[in-house]
Amino acid sequence: MTRIVLLLAALLVAGPAHAHQAEVFATSPRTLGFAGAGTALGDGAGSTYASPAALGIAKTDQFRLNWIGGVVHLAEVVGVQRIDDEGVVIPDSELGPDQRLPEQAITPNGVTIDLLKRLGPWFTAGAYVTFPIPYLYFHDSQDAWSPNTVRWRNRMAQATGYVGGSVRLPVRGLPSKVGDSALQGGVWLGASVGILPKANIEIDLDLIGVGEDVAPFIDVALRDVDLVVRARFRPAFSALVDLGTFTKRFEGTRIGLTYRPETRVDIDPIHLNVAVEGLANLATIFTLVNRIEAEVWLGLVDNYEPHQFKGSFAVQRPRWAATLDVEWSQWSRLVASYGRVVEGDDGTGGSLILDLAGDNDFEYTVVGRRVIPDDAFRDTVDIAVGVELVPLVVPAWPGKPPLTVAVRAGYRYQPAMLRPTDGPSALLDGGSHTIGVGAGLTAPSLALFKDGPFLFDWGLQVQRLGGMALPKTDGALNGIAGIPVVYSEGAHWPGGWAVVTGVQVGTGF
Repeated sequence: MTRIVLLLAALLVAGPAHAHQAEVFATSPRTLGFAGAGTALGDGAGSTYASPAALGIAKTDQFRLNWIGGVVHLAEVVGVQRIDDEGVVIPDSELGPDQRLPEQAITPNGVTIDLLKRLGPWFTAGAYVTFPIPYLYFHDSQDAWSPNTVRWRNRMAQATGYVGGSVRLPVRGLPSKVGDSALQGGVWLGASVGILPKANIEIDLDLIGVGEDVAPFIDVALRDVDLVVRARFRPAFSALVDLGTFTKRFEGTRIGLTYRPETRVDIDPIHLNVAVEGLANLATIFTLVNRIEAEVWLGLVDNYEPHQFKGSFAVQRPRWAATLDVEWSQWSRLVASYGRVVEGDDGTGGSLILDLAGDNDFEYTVVGRRVIPDDAFRDTVDIAVGVELVPLVVPAWPGKPPLTVAVRAGYRYQPAMLRPTDGPSALLDGGSHTIGVGAGLTAPSLALFKDGPFLFDWGLQVQRLGGMALPKTDGALNGIAGIPVVYSEGAHWPGGWAVVTGVQVGTGF
């Protein structure tokens, strides 16, 4: 019966997701070419996510429309097989495509709209909204004891929005030997807030046995389903300094710092209240059972982002630029997205009640044993570097920006957030290596926007997803019931790969 309750939960609970493409790939096709680097170079309104202070770098107002899409392939685990309720291995020929281990990732495919507006010489605002296709809101909670990935299943399939602003401080350049104290460089402070959906689901249903004059069957009476989605917010704070503030010689050399606090978005505890009646109509064996009632409180994490500090450095010159980003993420506090039995209003996780004929009633406590050890997760430091060359600059007519062509390349390394652990938990993650290339075109604007440039960018990323060992021993698995797989010696996950590309069109005005 407990399995019936959990099956009903899986069928009736709609799916949420994790953070959007900016964390997994990049904020735009332009930064795809940098392999996710380029924070201190600015990225239009995409800076509301990467570094709100960098909004102030923009020379003109901007409107951009982006598309990023591609494919992620996750290799199947080696030395791991599914088993049935009796512990017998299920042959591969009997497994469906959705039963492979791990399941394939959601295909990256999304459109981003961003708008950056300069509000005078001191303040710049931006808005950045991502729309995944075809899922605007997708949640995927899997069995924590069955091999599945933390980072690569669905982190790019959730609509999100960011709004923020950057303030330039009125700092004047230090006087030089010739007495020049004109405003140079810049010091910017920025803040933004990300808007994430949060759901609340409650399900109440009865299963009624019917079989007096017909073949026995179960009638499902769905009494009530409440689904409420509301907003949850994640802030970001940043500072950016152009060293040209202190000496003209270093103008274009920038150092920045961004902080995003830990954010955990839960689906409010799901209350499953299932009653099974009319059992005597199904089979004679149930004549002694008047009623079975099951109550379970399930907790699901819809989105988790750790405390993150990002240091960024860039040198930008008229014909070239170089950039370095280093980001620390406190993944050691990760709460993974898997179904957990949590406390309800009465302080318990739920119960299963058998109401038998006569005065014999039995009540069983529901306990969730699907847990992940705290030491399975670890903090990470990501490193990304990028370069840009501008080989072509052709002056246009007066009052128009020049025609320029830029080429970009970048590399990023992201360590694994998971340690290989013994025992039944089977979450997967591995370090990833990313190579990015891209190109950009800036041209005189369309007639409708006569003052600003026309923008076109393309980017491509190729990622090699590292694997992970599954060092499972008989001693650590002995006596644990309900493990859905069996491990062989040398079991491991080979990892996978991802290829994504994107194009961007926009204009300054």
